[in-house]
Amino acid sequence: MGTIQSIATIIATGIGCYVALSGLRAWKNEMTGRRDIELCQTVIEQFYKAEQMMAELRSGFAYPSIESADRPKPEGETKAERDHRDSLYVPLARWQKQREFWSELFALKFRMRALFGDAAAEPFDLLHQAVREFTSAASVRYEMDLNGTDSADAELRRSFSAALWAAPANEDKIGPLLRKAIPAMENICIPIVRARLPLWKRLF
Repeated sequence: MGTIQSIATIIATGIGCYVALSGLRAWKNEMTGRRDIELCQTVIEQFYKAEQMMAELRSGFAYPSIESADRPKPEGETKAERDHRDSLYVPLARWQKQREFWSELFALKFRMRALFGDAAAEPFDLLHQAVREFTSAASVRYEMDLNGTDSADAELRRSFSAALWAAPANEDKIGPLLRKAIPAMENICIPIVRARLPLWKRLF
């Protein structure tokens, strides 16, 4: 009788341990799935917002005297120079207001890469290239004017415009990068979100 009870106790203990481990595994899987879903939802939302933010950076509607109010003014600057440089500074002023957004977005690259591999970093690289195109054009154009080397070269002006403003499709340096980056991130995030959702949520 004692032997039977001992065996029953061992079996019960084993079943209890199995149930506990299964419950722990299920909980960990649920938490991992929830983490992945939340990260992917955040990233794809930020990518959609990045498209809007870039459109605001490149908007042709500008108010130089207002947007460039914080521009450092060199000593002895004439009114004509001030007005011209305020106009050139608008893209940089807009960028300064958005820097925090872009920094937070690009910081997500490392979590995505750690969890989902190198492919998850590639859309960030495309966005980063778009930002570099914009900021480089804005900085170089403004610095050239400050240094007295502003060029009237038509090709150079077209190059600046293709990065700084909404340009024709055949010249636009930024639009094609965004049109690659966003679908690429959708292709990574959307399947992950769907795969981690409970079956009833995937069906409905």
